[in-house]
Amino acid sequence: MEREGSSTKVTRLAAALVMWVAAAPVSAELFVADFNGDGKPDVLMSSPSAPDGFVVLLNQGEWGGKIQFQKVMPDVKTAGMSMERAAPAPASPSGWAPTAPAASWPAATTPSASWPAAPAATPPSAAPAPLPWQTPAAPATPKPAITPPPAPSISSSAPRLKPLGGSTSAPAPARATPAAAPRSDKPMAAEPAKPDWKPAAPEAQPAKSWSAGGRKVALFNYKDKTAGAQFAWLERGIANILKFDIIEVKSVQMLDRDRTDVTFDPAWFKDSGLAADLIITGEFQEAGERLIVTTWFLSPSMSALREFKVEGDRADIFSLIEKVGSQLKQELSSL
Repeated sequence: MEREGSSTKVTRLAAALVMWVAAAPVSAELFVADFNGDGKPDVLMSSPSAPDGFVVLLNQGEWGGKIQFQKVMPDVKTAGMSMERAAPAPASPSGWAPTAPAASWPAATTPSASWPAAPAATPPSAAPAPLPWQTPAAPATPKPAITPPPAPSISSSAPRLKPLGGSTSAPAPARATPAAAPRSDKPMAAEPAKPDWKPAAPEAQPAKSWSAGGRKVALFNYKDKTAGAQFAWLERGIANILKFDIIEVKSVQMLDRDRTDVTFDPAWFKDSGLAADLIITGEFQEAGERLIVTTWFLSPSMSALREFKVEGDRADIFSLIEKVGSQLKQELSSL
């Protein structure tokens, strides 16, 4: 049988082999030998039901020998090569057993002209010729080490030049050294701290704080005078709670709290442009286990109109702020 090179022909032979084996009344026989001269065993199948000893090439494997089924097949002829059948192998419990190649099996013949011969193998000892880009480069010639010249030595016997009395070259003037700043062992006096702003004491009978037709109130944060940081939140907290008490007084109008959410400063207030008829602010400080909250009512000219203090237990801050709110509403109603 001539070798067919296309995948379509191989697929057709495989399909014919399946149909042929299924329809054969007797078992087929497998032969293993090197039929194409490539040094690898080829597996062939033959059956007496095939015309003229038809043989199908199954595959190539790395093992040799012959697998004998139930019946010994007659001689097989294909592609100009002749094979003789081998003696049947003894039956095994499973019905077949592999045997060694028969002594009468001839060596593989020379392939036919239609079967291309395999290329000759290169001896292991022969090394392939190097490619042009694989030619090793010549070793680089090491550069000679550069030795620095020896430093010139000054001989003690060299004549020394002495300046002449009549020389016109004047010596370089000595560089003046700046006088050191006078040091004092006394410590530098610290800059005095700027005193906190505090309104003057209110007059015995304050003037009317409301302008004609205006009752606008500006509520600022309370200043923290405590030593610790646990009450820092009260700077904004007291004012944010007192604003609800001021809203309950229907006779006044409170300015936007977002514009007055700062610690009160007279200079800042003058530049802010706030049109307030009354300023409310204050401070809080500790006295042992007590907390004292001071509230001031100020006129736009920064004169004090009212001042009142509320004292309470610092462990109950919200009750203390509630007392401040009650007093605040009474003072606003009396203006």
